[in-house]
Amino acid sequence: MLSRTRGIGLVETPNSKKLCPFFGHMTARFGIGLRNLVIFGHNDALSTIISTFQVVSLVNLTLAEMREALVEFCKLLVKDTYAVFYFAGHGFERGGRSYLMPIDATDSYLRNENLASAEVLSAMQATEAKLNVVLLDCCRTE
Repeated sequence: MLSRTRGIGLVETPNSKKLCPFFGHMTARFGIGLRNLVIFGHNDALSTIISTFQVVSLVNLTLAEMREALVEFCKLLVKDTYAVFYFAGHGFERGGRSYLMPIDATDSYLRNENLASAEVLSAMQATEAKLNVVLLDCCRTE
């Protein structure tokens, strides 16, 4: 099981070979808000798959916190680990690249204020995980 400790640190406990951090917005800052953290329940197939993973919910993160959480998550991706990165929140696309918006981003949609989905995938691919999946549940328009 994964658990959140001081700051963004994630801790591995026995039998956590399937890991899934859930990043999302609980506020309506961008005109959206998650009414229920168990968003996986709205889709039976996804719910069934994700229920076999150790899930940690990280919501309302700043860009620095998102990057810190990504680093901590990737540290847990050892050999034979199955990893799913799930983001539900506001995002946008610019120049063919998708970005995930943290809560401290301005409404200007600046690349340097947001986390590129390519950064997430690249960090995960640099690990020894057996499988990496990135699920983005966000809009891609400004």
